[in-house]
Amino acid sequence: MVAQVQQVEAKKMTLDEVKQLNPDEQPGELVRGVFLPMSRPTIQHGRLMARIARLIGNFVETKMLGEVIVGDSGFVLDKEEQTLRGPDVAFISKERIPSEGLPDDWWEGAPDLAVEIVSRSQTAHELARKALDYLQAGTKIVWVVDPESKTVAVYTPPNHIRILREDETLDGGDVLPEFKVQVKELFGQ
Repeated sequence: MVAQVQQVEAKKMTLDEVKQLNPDEQPGELVRGVFLPMSRPTIQHGRLMARIARLIGNFVETKMLGEVIVGDSGFVLDKEEQTLRGPDVAFISKERIPSEGLPDDWWEGAPDLAVEIVSRSQTAHELARKALDYLQAGTKIVWVVDPESKTVAVYTPPNHIRILREDETLDGGDVLPEFKVQVKELFGQ
């Protein structure tokens, strides 16, 4: 017997309706009340996501700064506007984590750091819009990592964008003090 996969096209939905979808069958995001289905990441995308999560995660764990979240986990950026985004990698500072720990649900609010990786299913333009959504919701730093150009676009509030190339140093700013890595290290060079 072959399981049927529920395919959902871009359409108006609410956060409650999206919660009823099976994310394993139909991953996606809700942007201002419109559900945008997403395709599965490629192996290279996943490798890069894991590498970035490992670099940040090792630093965060050593310094006991909070939690690193991966795999497009849900962040409700705006309940009123019905916006749910899923960064490839995210960081939440320990000061923001409730005493009972992380919820077994979507995170209500923005991550402190969001990392997005450019892929064939999301263009740099779409990710720039996503970065601005994160900043508007309260994210302090957004990194948009482009494996093709081997660059990182660093977005900080209110609307600053800085492009770093392979030979430059990426830092964690006030979110991850003392975190520094050469951009080329993100790509395994």
